[in-house]
This record gives sequence, C-alpha cells and structure tokens, in this order.
Amino acid sequence: MKRILVIEDDTQLGKSLTEYLRGIDYTVVWARTGAEAFRLYNAENIDLCIIDIGLPDRDGFDVLKDIRQIDKIVPVIFLTARDQINDKITAYDLGADDYICKPFLIKELELRIEAIRKRYLGNDQLENKAPATFQVGEYVFDMHRRILSTNDKQIKLSHIDCELLKLLCINQHSFLKKEIILKAIWDKADPVTARRLSVYMARMRNYLKEDASIRIENMYGLGYKLQCNTMPVANTKG
Repeated sequence: MKRILVIEDDTQLGKSLTEYLRGIDYTVVWARTGAEAFRLYNAENIDLCIIDIGLPDRDGFDVLKDIRQIDKIVPVIFLTARDQINDKITAYDLGADDYICKPFLIKELELRIEAIRKRYLGNDQLENKAPATFQVGEYVFDMHRRILSTNDKQIKLSHIDCELLKLLCINQHSFLKKEIILKAIWDKADPVTARRLSVYMARMRNYLKEDASIRIENMYGLGYKLQCNTMPVANTKG
C-alpha cells in the first residue's frame, strides 16, 4: 500500500500533501479535478485515495461512486472542509475508511494512513490463515468472493459487510466488544462509527433472516455474538 492518489483542487494544499507523503516514502499522484482523478485511477495502480469533496467539476462523493464501480475495496480517506454529520454518514455509506475535516494536522493524516495500511495488511494475513468458506446455519459464506448464499439465492456483500461477518464467524459463540469491532473495521470508536455499526448489524440480521436459528445477540457491556445451530468450517484452500 504505497501508491496514493490525492484528489485536491487547492494548489498549495495539493502540493504540500504530495511533497510530504513522498518525503515519507509514498508514491503519490495528484489530481485537481474529478475527471482527472478517475483517469489517473484507471492509469495507475492505486493503493489508497485521499479525496476532497468540493472539487471544481464534480462532487467528491460522485468520484468515489465511480471508483467503487471498478474497485470495491481500495481504501479511501475524505479530506474536506465539510464537517456536517450527514456528509460523514454519506462518505462512510459509500465505503470510505476515514473522514478528516480541515483544518488538520498533516501528522494526523500520516497516522490515519498508516493505521489503514496496517489494518488492510492485517486483514490479508487473517485471510491467509482463516478458512475460505464458513457454514453459517443454512448459509454458505465465501469470504474471498464476498458472497453469502442459501439455496438458489446469493447476496453480494460489501467490503464492510464481509469484514463484519468474518469477525462474527471467527469469534463464533463469543461476545465481541463493540469497541473491538469498530477499531478492527474502521480503526476508531466514536459516535459516528458506532451508529454505522448498528446499521450494518441490522442489515446483517436481514441478510440472515431466512434461517430462524441464527441470532446476532447484542448485550450491553459485552458486545455482539453470532449464534446458530451449527457452524462447521469448510476449508476450501486445497
């Protein structure tokens, strides 16, 4: 995770970010417009995007929507002057990993990037050790393909849905503290991410509703626990 796409129309800030990140050994490409950003994203092997919302030609949210059409998992940090809670929720719902409001400390941005990098590398290591497929009651969860299936129905999971279900499966029948889930998936525990976790848990219960034996329990002070009649693990890695 060394190639970063900075999408920022402010010339002074864009230049400062580019120079600073290159100075700490990242490869950086810089786009000043949404159109240029999408062109560079397609041309370069990008590992992480830093996106301003207020671009001259289009909204930064729309840029992320376009990127998500071709890449569902690339990490994204919004770096913007817009500090309204609705903007933050929109960003996270589109699959952003972090949201930093201007003005900001550039060292904080560095630490946020490094935290995301460690999390994604850690997830890769976890996937190498964990089974590729979990049996969750009547469902089959293929975490590499991000598909949850039962009978003739398949659900394509988002990156966050997949990571959440993977945590629940690996820790089956044990309570996972909310703070651990928030830091594992979003690298932080705050009111915004806690609210998002509740939304994703509700969605996960809806995904699993066809098997009445499956329950995702939420106990105050303990966290969440996935329970079902059986959860044998099928190792399909060869």
